[in-house]
Amino acid sequence: MQYEYDYENRLTKVVYHGGSYEKYIYSPVGKRLAIERYGAKVNIMRYYD
Repeated sequence: MQYEYDYENRLTKVVYHGGSYEKYIYSPVGKRLAIERYGAKVNIMRYYD
């Protein structure tokens, strides 16, 4: 697996073997807003309040 972080050391992306990946989206104050999962067969988006 490969991990990517932003300038504030927050996890922003995880790339899995086989090419699927997850993106993590944050608000300007650092609260996690969403996780987007992308794969070969399905894409899933989860959004938080």
